[in-house]
Amino acid sequence: MESLSALLQCFICMERLRVARICPRCSKPCCFRCINRWLSKQRPHCPHCRTPVRINQFINCRWVNDVRRQLEILELSATHDPPTTRSSTAPVSSAVEEKQKGRHFDNAEIKYRCSKHDKKLSVYCSTCQTLICSQCALWDSSHSGHNFKQLSHIYDLRLSSINEKILVIQRRIIELTNSVQGIERNINSISIAKEDRAREIQNAMEFIILKLDEEMETKQRPLFNHKHQLIGEINFLDSMLFEVDHVRNSRTIELVDKSNSILRKMSSLVYRQPKHLAVTPYVSTDFGFYFLIDLLRNYFTKYD
Repeated sequence: MESLSALLQCFICMERLRVARICPRCSKPCCFRCINRWLSKQRPHCPHCRTPVRINQFINCRWVNDVRRQLEILELSATHDPPTTRSSTAPVSSAVEEKQKGRHFDNAEIKYRCSKHDKKLSVYCSTCQTLICSQCALWDSSHSGHNFKQLSHIYDLRLSSINEKILVIQRRIIELTNSVQGIERNINSISIAKEDRAREIQNAMEFIILKLDEEMETKQRPLFNHKHQLIGEINFLDSMLFEVDHVRNSRTIELVDKSNSILRKMSSLVYRQPKHLAVTPYVSTDFGFYFLIDLLRNYFTKYD
């Protein structure tokens, strides 16, 4: 029914046809009142095909009026309004007009109705780039000479443009998402590389500590040996003093008897200086920078 109603629409006022006329050139239907007013107050040509024409050349299309009345009857039947509420002598078109005048408009319908003519905004003024009603397009001097487009045509253009922009934005979102994923992969790879390097450094430090321990043992070994020798010499001298102390505290005759041998031993001990104990060795405490560099070089040469 909507498509049939669109066929019965005046291309000038965009409302339902009243006393239909058809252009002899382009066959577009319009209201007699609309085309008569156009030809008398605007330009003497068809507003659709721009062909010069007079009002008497427009074809009276009675069948359109009949179809319109039948369509109005169907619309009335669809609303389930009882026919007894209207006068039997009133024409169907008047009943439809009364119903339309009495209906309630919601906020959206009020928003898109002309404040000057209380008509539906059905024309797009390309010059002003705004929505207007058919009456404003035909008779309002502020839109004289402007270019007008059908609302459906503008709708298709705008919808197509919006869809194109949506595709562009969606492609941009995909590109940005791919960039974000690439950055995340890079971040993860940096974290992994850091952990690998940290493990390498930890292993290198463990290797360095191990080598430092080995170097420490090498440096300390001769010192421990010399220490043990010195301790052995001290123990030997302590045992000799113990023996001398025992003789010194003995009876007179015993001290005299053993004194010669004790004195000889003590004299030998006083002048006894073993060569290996004469000088205490000194080992350097240096674990310097170049030593660590050599360790690191050996480590990475070994494991790379």
